[in-house]
Amino acid sequence: MGRAANLFWLLVLFAPSLAGALSSDREQPIHIRAASVEINEKTGVSVYTGDVNVTQGSMELTAEELIVHYRNGEVSRMESKGQPATFRQQPDGALHEVRGEALRIEYDADAEKAYLVGQGHLWRGNDEFLGERIVFDTLENTVHATSGDDDRVHAVIQPRKDTENDSP
Repeated sequence: MGRAANLFWLLVLFAPSLAGALSSDREQPIHIRAASVEINEKTGVSVYTGDVNVTQGSMELTAEELIVHYRNGEVSRMESKGQPATFRQQPDGALHEVRGEALRIEYDADAEKAYLVGQGHLWRGNDEFLGERIVFDTLENTVHATSGDDDRVHAVIQPRKDTENDSP
């Protein structure tokens, strides 16, 4: 169970780390479904393949393949691949969830950054960011999107409503 617990502290990438997930998510059981799993303790790599679905509380992750890298018994990096790979989670104190999709989603646990590579699309509430590569810094809560050679990034930022003026 130690490996599964370590795996999910990072799977919470697309969760608490990524957006300050619901604090209750960490207390929920982790469910991983895949057609197969191969764990190689010698190399420190676990590979889940075939319609991978991960849930923990409000966090959901889907991919065709999920690769988890361990260093010193701890998850150091995760990479999910799909057509597209997706994640979603409800952040603590937020009205809207955070969602993302890309052909590849990577998470660097040391830097606490998520990388959406290949047709990246990130939603934070009603705001959205599209680009060939999107970096979401979970510590600084920043988004950096870059375009491909023949394209441009696209950001949609919704106006913020003044809640004081909306009151009757």
